[in-house]
Amino acid sequence: MIKLNLATNCVEHEALKEYLEENVSVTLAEKINNGVIIEKDGKKLLNKKDLNGFMIYACNEAKKLATKGASSACVKSDIVFGWAIHYFEENSIEGKLYNEDGTEYKPVIQQIQRVPASTISQKTPIQSNKPAQFTLFDLIEKKEELKTEIIEKTDKDDENEDEEQEEINEINVDIETGEILPKESSKQSTSPLYQRYLEIQEQYPDYAIAYRLGDFYEIFGDNAIKISNELDLTLTGRDCGLEDRVPMIGFPYHSSDSYFDKISKRNLLVVVNGEDVTIYSPKKEEPAIETIKKDEPDILEEELALMKSFDKEALCILYELFDGKLNIQ
Repeated sequence: MIKLNLATNCVEHEALKEYLEENVSVTLAEKINNGVIIEKDGKKLLNKKDLNGFMIYACNEAKKLATKGASSACVKSDIVFGWAIHYFEENSIEGKLYNEDGTEYKPVIQQIQRVPASTISQKTPIQSNKPAQFTLFDLIEKKEELKTEIIEKTDKDDENEDEEQEEINEINVDIETGEILPKESSKQSTSPLYQRYLEIQEQYPDYAIAYRLGDFYEIFGDNAIKISNELDLTLTGRDCGLEDRVPMIGFPYHSSDSYFDKISKRNLLVVVNGEDVTIYSPKKEEPAIETIKKDEPDILEEELALMKSFDKEALCILYELFDGKLNIQ
Protein backbone atom coordinates (compact mmCIF):
# COMPACT_ATOMS: atom_id res chain seq x y z
CA MET A 1 0.00 0.00 0.00
CA ILE A 2 1.29 3.48 -0.98
CA LYS A 3 0.64 6.37 1.43
CA LEU A 4 -0.95 9.45 -0.14
CA ASN A 5 -0.94 13.03 1.16
CA LEU A 6 -4.69 13.53 0.75
CA ALA A 7 -6.71 15.32 3.42
CA THR A 8 -10.08 13.75 4.30
CA ASN A 9 -13.05 15.30 6.06
CA CYS A 10 -15.88 12.80 5.49
CA VAL A 11 -16.58 9.08 5.14
CA GLU A 12 -16.62 9.34 1.34
CA HIS A 13 -13.14 10.86 1.36
CA GLU A 14 -11.86 8.04 3.56
CA ALA A 15 -13.24 5.38 1.17
CA LEU A 16 -11.71 7.11 -1.86
CA LYS A 17 -8.33 7.53 -0.19
CA GLU A 18 -8.28 3.87 0.90
CA TYR A 19 -9.04 2.71 -2.66
CA LEU A 20 -6.38 4.98 -4.19
CA GLU A 21 -3.69 3.86 -1.73
CA GLU A 22 -4.39 0.21 -2.62
CA ASN A 23 -4.50 0.66 -6.41
CA VAL A 24 -2.34 3.58 -7.59
CA SER A 25 1.03 3.05 -9.25
CA VAL A 26 4.22 4.66 -7.99
CA THR A 27 4.05 7.22 -10.83
CA LEU A 28 0.47 8.24 -10.02
CA ALA A 29 1.27 8.44 -6.30
CA GLU A 30 4.10 10.87 -7.17
CA LYS A 31 1.61 13.05 -9.06
CA ILE A 32 -0.89 13.08 -6.19
CA ASN A 33 1.68 13.79 -3.46
CA ASN A 34 3.83 16.36 -5.27
CA GLY A 35 1.61 17.77 -8.04
CA VAL A 36 2.48 18.29 -11.72
CA ILE A 37 4.09 21.28 -13.46
CA ILE A 38 1.86 22.73 -16.20
CA GLU A 39 2.02 25.85 -18.38
CA LYS A 40 -0.78 28.42 -18.29
CA ASP A 41 -0.89 32.08 -19.35
CA GLY A 42 2.83 31.83 -20.23
CA LYS A 43 3.78 30.72 -16.72
CA LYS A 44 4.91 27.44 -15.20
CA LEU A 45 2.47 26.50 -12.43
CA LEU A 46 2.21 23.63 -9.96
CA ASN A 47 -1.08 21.76 -10.40
CA LYS A 48 -2.15 19.97 -7.19
CA LYS A 49 -5.44 18.12 -6.77
CA ASP A 50 -7.35 17.07 -3.66
CA LEU A 51 -10.44 15.05 -2.80
CA ASN A 52 -12.67 18.14 -2.58
CA GLY A 53 -11.85 18.92 -6.20
CA PHE A 54 -12.57 15.32 -7.17
CA MET A 55 -16.03 15.43 -5.56
CA ILE A 56 -16.92 18.40 -7.80
CA TYR A 57 -15.54 16.53 -10.82
CA ALA A 58 -17.52 13.37 -9.94
CA CYS A 59 -20.77 15.32 -9.57
CA ASN A 60 -20.30 16.79 -13.04
CA GLU A 61 -19.58 13.34 -14.49
CA ALA A 62 -22.71 11.93 -12.81
CA LYS A 63 -24.81 14.71 -14.34
CA LYS A 64 -23.61 13.62 -17.77
CA LEU A 65 -24.81 10.05 -17.11
CA ALA A 66 -28.20 11.14 -15.71
CA THR A 67 -31.20 11.05 -18.01
CA LYS A 68 -32.47 14.40 -19.25
CA GLY A 69 -34.55 16.18 -16.63
CA ALA A 70 -33.61 13.72 -13.85
CA SER A 71 -32.87 15.10 -10.38
CA SER A 72 -30.42 12.32 -9.47
CA ALA A 73 -28.18 9.62 -10.94
CA CYS A 74 -27.19 6.16 -9.66
CA VAL A 75 -23.54 5.30 -10.33
CA LYS A 76 -21.76 2.06 -9.38
CA SER A 77 -18.92 2.37 -6.91
CA ASP A 78 -16.32 0.91 -9.29
CA ILE A 79 -17.18 3.63 -11.82
CA VAL A 80 -16.65 6.34 -9.17
CA PHE A 81 -13.32 4.78 -8.20
CA GLY A 82 -12.40 4.74 -11.89
CA TRP A 83 -13.22 8.45 -12.08
CA ALA A 84 -10.90 9.05 -9.13
CA ILE A 85 -7.97 7.36 -10.91
CA HIS A 86 -8.72 9.34 -14.09
CA TYR A 87 -9.07 12.65 -12.19
CA PHE A 88 -5.64 12.41 -10.59
CA GLU A 89 -4.02 10.83 -13.68
CA GLU A 90 -5.17 13.33 -16.33
CA ASN A 91 -2.84 16.37 -16.49
CA SER A 92 -5.40 18.48 -18.37
CA ILE A 93 -7.74 18.47 -15.35
CA GLU A 94 -6.81 21.39 -13.11
CA GLY A 95 -6.89 21.39 -9.33
CA LYS A 96 -5.36 24.21 -7.27
CA LEU A 97 -2.63 26.11 -9.09
CA TYR A 98 0.45 27.52 -7.34
CA ASN A 99 3.21 29.89 -8.49
CA GLU A 100 6.88 28.89 -8.35
CA ASP A 101 7.25 30.76 -5.05
CA GLY A 102 4.49 28.62 -3.47
CA THR A 103 1.75 31.27 -3.51
CA GLU A 104 -1.64 30.41 -4.96
CA TYR A 105 -2.00 31.44 -8.59
CA LYS A 106 -4.76 33.91 -9.40
CA PRO A 107 -5.44 34.79 -13.04
CA VAL A 108 -5.14 38.48 -13.93
CA ILE A 109 -8.46 39.93 -15.03
CA GLN A 110 -7.94 42.66 -17.58
CA GLN A 111 -10.16 45.67 -16.92
CA ILE A 112 -11.79 47.40 -19.86
CA GLN A 113 -10.99 51.10 -19.92
CA ARG A 114 -14.15 53.11 -20.44
CA VAL A 115 -14.12 56.60 -22.03
CA PRO A 116 -16.35 59.11 -20.19
CA ALA A 117 -19.33 60.11 -22.28
CA SER A 118 -18.62 63.83 -21.63
CA THR A 119 -15.39 63.69 -23.66
CA ILE A 120 -17.20 62.71 -26.85
CA SER A 121 -18.41 65.69 -28.81
CA GLN A 122 -21.96 65.24 -30.00
CA LYS A 123 -21.49 67.78 -32.78
CA THR A 124 -18.63 65.90 -34.42
CA PRO A 125 -20.07 63.12 -36.61
CA ILE A 126 -18.48 59.73 -36.00
CA GLN A 127 -16.96 58.47 -39.21
CA SER A 128 -17.18 54.73 -39.76
CA ASN A 129 -14.09 52.88 -40.97
CA LYS A 130 -16.37 50.16 -42.31
CA PRO A 131 -15.98 49.88 -46.11
CA ALA A 132 -18.96 50.41 -48.36
CA GLN A 133 -21.18 47.33 -48.70
CA PHE A 134 -20.66 45.42 -51.92
CA THR A 135 -23.61 44.97 -54.22
CA LEU A 136 -24.61 41.64 -55.75
CA PHE A 137 -23.17 42.76 -59.09
CA ASP A 138 -19.83 43.58 -57.43
CA LEU A 139 -19.71 40.08 -55.96
CA ILE A 140 -20.49 38.45 -59.32
CA GLU A 141 -17.76 40.53 -60.99
CA LYS A 142 -15.31 39.63 -58.17
CA LYS A 143 -16.00 35.94 -58.57
CA GLU A 144 -15.60 36.10 -62.35
CA GLU A 145 -12.20 37.80 -61.94
CA LEU A 146 -11.08 35.05 -59.55
CA LYS A 147 -12.34 32.41 -61.96
CA THR A 148 -10.24 33.92 -64.77
CA GLU A 149 -7.13 34.02 -62.54
CA ILE A 150 -7.49 30.37 -61.55
CA ILE A 151 -7.93 29.21 -65.16
CA GLU A 152 -4.91 31.27 -66.33
CA LYS A 153 -2.64 29.94 -63.59
CA THR A 154 -3.56 26.28 -64.02
CA ASP A 155 -2.78 24.50 -67.29
CA LYS A 156 -4.77 21.35 -66.77
CA ASP A 157 -6.21 18.68 -69.07
CA ASP A 158 -9.92 18.18 -69.66
CA GLU A 159 -9.90 15.45 -67.00
CA ASN A 160 -9.22 18.09 -64.31
CA GLU A 161 -11.96 20.53 -65.34
CA ASP A 162 -14.25 19.21 -62.59
CA GLU A 163 -11.57 19.94 -59.99
CA GLU A 164 -11.21 23.51 -61.32
CA GLN A 165 -14.95 24.08 -61.10
CA GLU A 166 -15.06 22.68 -57.58
CA GLU A 167 -12.23 25.03 -56.52
CA ILE A 168 -14.09 28.01 -58.01
CA ASN A 169 -17.34 27.06 -56.29
CA GLU A 170 -15.61 26.80 -52.94
CA ILE A 171 -14.46 30.46 -53.05
CA ASN A 172 -16.12 32.31 -50.20
CA VAL A 173 -16.39 36.14 -50.41
CA ASP A 174 -17.40 38.45 -47.55
CA ILE A 175 -20.62 40.16 -48.69
CA GLU A 176 -19.71 43.40 -46.87
CA THR A 177 -15.97 43.81 -47.59
CA GLY A 178 -15.47 41.71 -50.72
CA GLU A 179 -12.57 39.96 -48.96
CA ILE A 180 -11.80 36.34 -49.85
CA LEU A 181 -12.45 34.26 -46.76
CA PRO A 182 -10.18 31.29 -45.90
CA LYS A 183 -11.60 27.82 -46.44
CA GLU A 184 -12.96 26.22 -43.31
CA SER A 185 -11.24 23.01 -42.41
CA SER A 186 -13.73 20.17 -42.36
CA LYS A 187 -11.40 18.13 -40.20
CA GLN A 188 -11.91 18.67 -36.50
CA SER A 189 -8.83 18.58 -34.30
CA THR A 190 -8.76 15.43 -32.21
CA SER A 191 -6.60 14.80 -29.16
CA PRO A 192 -3.16 13.18 -29.78
CA LEU A 193 -4.29 10.22 -27.64
CA TYR A 194 -7.34 9.51 -29.81
CA GLN A 195 -5.33 10.04 -33.03
CA ARG A 196 -2.86 7.37 -31.84
CA TYR A 197 -5.80 5.07 -30.97
CA LEU A 198 -7.32 5.51 -34.46
CA GLU A 199 -3.94 4.72 -36.08
CA ILE A 200 -3.80 1.41 -34.20
CA GLN A 201 -7.47 0.71 -35.01
CA GLU A 202 -6.68 1.26 -38.71
CA GLN A 203 -3.90 -1.35 -38.49
CA TYR A 204 -6.32 -3.86 -36.92
CA PRO A 205 -9.75 -2.94 -38.38
CA ASP A 206 -11.47 -6.17 -37.24
CA TYR A 207 -10.14 -6.02 -33.67
CA ALA A 208 -11.21 -4.27 -30.49
CA ILE A 209 -8.30 -2.17 -29.17
CA ALA A 210 -7.67 -2.09 -25.39
CA TYR A 211 -5.28 0.84 -24.78
CA ARG A 212 -3.36 1.27 -21.49
CA LEU A 213 -3.84 4.76 -20.01
CA GLY A 214 -2.26 5.16 -16.60
CA ASP A 215 -3.81 2.55 -14.31
CA PHE A 216 -6.67 1.70 -16.71
CA TYR A 217 -7.27 -0.01 -20.04
CA GLU A 218 -9.82 1.79 -22.26
CA ILE A 219 -11.76 0.75 -25.38
CA PHE A 220 -13.39 3.38 -27.62
CA GLY A 221 -16.08 3.71 -30.28
CA ASP A 222 -18.42 1.02 -31.61
CA ASN A 223 -16.36 -1.75 -30.00
CA ALA A 224 -16.91 -0.11 -26.61
CA ILE A 225 -20.69 -0.14 -27.18
CA LYS A 226 -20.66 -3.77 -28.34
CA ILE A 227 -18.50 -5.09 -25.47
CA SER A 228 -20.47 -3.01 -22.95
CA ASN A 229 -23.64 -4.83 -24.01
CA GLU A 230 -21.96 -8.26 -24.05
CA LEU A 231 -20.34 -8.01 -20.59
CA ASP A 232 -22.82 -5.60 -18.93
CA LEU A 233 -20.11 -2.96 -18.40
CA THR A 234 -20.96 0.69 -17.77
CA LEU A 235 -20.61 2.73 -20.97
CA THR A 236 -19.25 6.24 -20.52
CA GLY A 237 -17.45 8.68 -22.82
CA ARG A 238 -14.22 10.65 -23.22
CA ASP A 239 -13.69 14.16 -24.60
CA CYS A 240 -11.34 13.66 -27.57
CA GLY A 241 -11.68 17.11 -29.13
CA LEU A 242 -14.69 16.19 -31.28
CA GLU A 243 -18.17 17.70 -31.17
CA ASP A 244 -19.51 14.71 -29.20
CA ARG A 245 -17.83 12.58 -26.53
CA VAL A 246 -16.46 9.27 -27.86
CA PRO A 247 -18.12 6.15 -26.29
CA MET A 248 -15.69 4.44 -23.93
CA ILE A 249 -15.45 1.57 -21.41
CA GLY A 250 -12.56 1.08 -18.99
CA PHE A 251 -11.27 -1.40 -16.43
CA PRO A 252 -8.32 -1.40 -13.98
CA TYR A 253 -5.01 -2.86 -15.15
CA HIS A 254 -4.57 -5.02 -12.02
CA SER A 255 -7.68 -7.06 -12.96
CA SER A 256 -7.26 -6.75 -16.74
CA ASP A 257 -6.47 -10.44 -17.40
CA SER A 258 -9.98 -11.51 -16.41
CA TYR A 259 -11.47 -8.84 -18.70
CA PHE A 260 -9.19 -9.87 -21.60
CA ASP A 261 -10.31 -13.49 -21.13
CA LYS A 262 -14.01 -12.54 -21.22
CA ILE A 263 -13.66 -10.20 -24.19
CA SER A 264 -11.52 -12.58 -26.29
CA LYS A 265 -14.15 -15.34 -26.00
CA ARG A 266 -16.36 -13.35 -28.39
CA ASN A 267 -14.10 -10.80 -30.09
CA LEU A 268 -10.75 -10.33 -31.75
CA LEU A 269 -8.71 -8.26 -29.29
CA VAL A 270 -5.49 -6.23 -29.44
CA VAL A 271 -3.97 -5.05 -26.14
CA VAL A 272 -1.61 -2.05 -26.32
CA ASN A 273 0.61 -1.30 -23.32
CA GLY A 274 3.17 1.31 -24.35
CA GLU A 275 5.23 -0.31 -27.11
CA ASP A 276 3.97 -3.83 -26.29
CA VAL A 277 1.16 -5.17 -28.51
CA THR A 278 -0.59 -8.46 -27.67
CA ILE A 279 -3.16 -10.07 -30.02
CA TYR A 280 -5.95 -12.28 -28.67
CA SER A 281 -8.17 -14.52 -30.83
CA PRO A 282 -11.58 -15.82 -29.74
CA LYS A 283 -11.07 -18.91 -27.57
CA LYS A 284 -12.89 -22.06 -28.64
CA GLU A 285 -14.32 -24.24 -25.93
CA GLU A 286 -12.57 -27.60 -25.78
CA PRO A 287 -14.84 -30.56 -26.67
CA ALA A 288 -15.84 -32.77 -23.78
CA ILE A 289 -13.84 -35.98 -23.55
CA GLU A 290 -16.13 -39.03 -23.91
CA THR A 291 -15.58 -41.91 -21.54
CA ILE A 292 -15.99 -45.31 -23.21
CA LYS A 293 -17.24 -48.06 -20.93
CA LYS A 294 -15.77 -51.51 -21.56
CA ASP A 295 -18.85 -53.68 -21.16
CA GLU A 296 -17.32 -56.48 -23.29
CA PRO A 297 -13.80 -57.94 -23.16
CA ASP A 298 -11.31 -56.58 -25.70
CA ILE A 299 -11.37 -58.71 -28.92
CA LEU A 300 -7.60 -58.45 -29.27
CA GLU A 301 -7.08 -59.80 -25.75
CA GLU A 302 -9.33 -62.81 -26.59
CA GLU A 303 -7.31 -63.57 -29.72
CA LEU A 304 -4.00 -63.39 -27.84
CA ALA A 305 -5.31 -65.71 -25.14
CA LEU A 306 -6.49 -68.13 -27.85
CA MET A 307 -3.12 -68.02 -29.63
CA LYS A 308 -1.34 -69.10 -26.48
CA SER A 309 -3.22 -72.47 -26.49
CA PHE A 310 -1.89 -73.47 -29.99
CA ASP A 311 1.52 -74.43 -31.33
CA LYS A 312 2.89 -71.40 -33.16
CA GLU A 313 4.91 -73.42 -35.68
CA ALA A 314 1.92 -75.59 -36.53
CA LEU A 315 -0.28 -72.54 -37.01
CA CYS A 316 2.25 -70.98 -39.41
CA ILE A 317 2.27 -74.12 -41.57
CA LEU A 318 -1.56 -74.22 -41.62
CA TYR A 319 -1.76 -70.52 -42.63
CA GLU A 320 0.58 -71.21 -45.58
CA LEU A 321 -1.42 -74.23 -46.74
CA PHE A 322 -4.72 -72.31 -46.69
CA ASP A 323 -3.28 -69.00 -48.04
CA GLY A 324 -4.04 -67.25 -44.75
CA LYS A 325 -7.74 -68.21 -44.93
CA LEU A 326 -7.87 -70.04 -41.65
CA ASN A 327 -10.51 -69.50 -38.96
CA ILE A 328 -9.51 -70.76 -35.52
CA GLN A 329 -12.41 -71.64 -33.19
